Amino acid sequence: MAIEIPVPSISYSEVNVTLSGVSYDIVFRESSRERDENGSGRLYFDIYTEDTLIKAGVKVMESQSLLARYLLDGFLTGDILCLRRGGRSTNVATLANVGLNKEYGLFYLTNEELGLV
Repeated sequence: MAIEIPVPSISYSEVNVTLSGVSYDIVFRESSRERDENGSGRLYFDIYTEDTLIKAGVKVMESQSLLARYLLDGFLTGDILCLRRGGRSTNVATLANVGLNKEYGLFYLTNEELGLV
């Protein structure tokens, strides 16, 4: 079952999540250079486990896998995806519309759920 990762509504924040039994710290940052017409910036994140950086500067791109393109020794059990909750939209994923009960959500799916096992 997919796990939704909470995305705080502030421009720099950190959340701790447990995915497939492993504790991860995800640090979110809003880009001040990439803003939409409403002034909300694109999101990026760094992901750590036990103070060890797994991947820095991951751009949150709508409707796609975010980690599968990298070979990450510290993140082998699944992937994080940015998915639209429903309907059609041409909006890009930004701080204003990514998170719990927003237009887009960040979801963790296991390799099994992704059909990779």
